[in-house]
Amino acid sequence: MKRRIYAINNPIAKLLLLLGNRGAGWGPNCAWYDGDMPYEQIGLTVNHEIIHLIQQIEFSPVEDKWTWRGYFLWLVAYLWEEITKERGKNKFEIDAYKNQHDINNRTPKAWCKV
Repeated sequence: MKRRIYAINNPIAKLLLLLGNRGAGWGPNCAWYDGDMPYEQIGLTVNHEIIHLIQQIEFSPVEDKWTWRGYFLWLVAYLWEEITKERGKNKFEIDAYKNQHDINNRTPKAWCKV
């Protein structure tokens, strides 16, 4: 699967995309990051957002393929975590932060084990 990650440098686009507090955000089968962020931070941010894309695929009913259904199911689960858990306890974010340094050794569905 081709992962689509975009650097955003336009200030109006940044506002419209509502990039997260760390300068990145995700959408259906794609992610964005602030093109003005420090170079050292870009690699970790891209890995973090790729993990969210992988999580979307893990929710898909079709194995190893991104689908709208998988995205919707993941989005509902992600938002449920955000609403019901205290700050910093979202298992999808914990998984992404824990594995952003070494994305290749992330176990499938690591968010289940958080």
